[in-house]
Amino acid sequence: MLSLSACDSGKIGADAGAGAASTTNTDAGARRQEPDTGASDESNSDGAVSGTEHGPPATRSHVAEQADMDALIAAAEAAASNATADTASGKPLDPAEAAVAAESERQRTALHLTVLVRDRSSGRPVAGIGVGSGRTDAEGRHEERREMPRPKEKITAYCPSRVFLARGRRIGAAPIVVRDGRADAVIEVDATLCVEPPLRKQRMRLAGLYTWGFETSSFVPCTGMPPEATYYDTPGHFWVDMPRVIDRAIERAASPDDDDLMTGRMVYVEWLGTTTGPGQYGHMGMALYHLDVEALYKVSATPPVSCRPDGFNAF
Repeated sequence: MLSLSACDSGKIGADAGAGAASTTNTDAGARRQEPDTGASDESNSDGAVSGTEHGPPATRSHVAEQADMDALIAAAEAAASNATADTASGKPLDPAEAAVAAESERQRTALHLTVLVRDRSSGRPVAGIGVGSGRTDAEGRHEERREMPRPKEKITAYCPSRVFLARGRRIGAAPIVVRDGRADAVIEVDATLCVEPPLRKQRMRLAGLYTWGFETSSFVPCTGMPPEATYYDTPGHFWVDMPRVIDRAIERAASPDDDDLMTGRMVYVEWLGTTTGPGQYGHMGMALYHLDVEALYKVSATPPVSCRPDGFNAF
């Protein structure tokens, strides 16, 4: 076992102290010999504050980025000032700028709109009428906040509809009158027109145009949609479901040239099926009626001249 005496300990301590003092003196000498660069302890050549007391030093790239940002802000302010000056001086804007400015002004000057719907014969308020973004209440009123109306703009009233994506027929319209920061309109309607047809099913033989394709399976009879469909703003079409064997027969009869991904393919058909509606059917509930086909009597790639339903050109 190694042991140290008191004298040995004292000697070692003295030697350590001397070494430390020597090191300190050497460092001090080295510092005294450092050349003076002429730069202060608190500033670098860019004038940026340095040292631990004020945070990390700013580099030249940071300064340049800030200068670029200041330049962009100044340019934007100058452009805005010029635009204001052009408007104030009456300098004409190009059509695109004028349209943007007009729409911005309409939105900036939004106002409160009150619409009153009343029966043309009795003068009584009519509840449940579709108008603007909602429906009239028990007092025949609807209120909403909206942008400033365009010159001679009218607001339209529609019959109520239980079908979520279908509006009832258009039954009236009136101009929007603006006074003292408010807008008002009074629409007179024939409330007797707003009798919505009930949901019903009917088995029948139909002839018409069938179109299918991407998210499409639509049928419109040659005679048009059922008469009660006119209650709705857009009578729409039938969404068709059929057995696979009928589907294959139609595929074989279709023209190979009439194959477009977006518009689909069209054939003339005569078939038997059950109709259901009005309601929401098919892709995203966009069809007003549904047709469940059970038998196919005829299919042709060329529709007869006698079959030209409303909307034929759309097919």
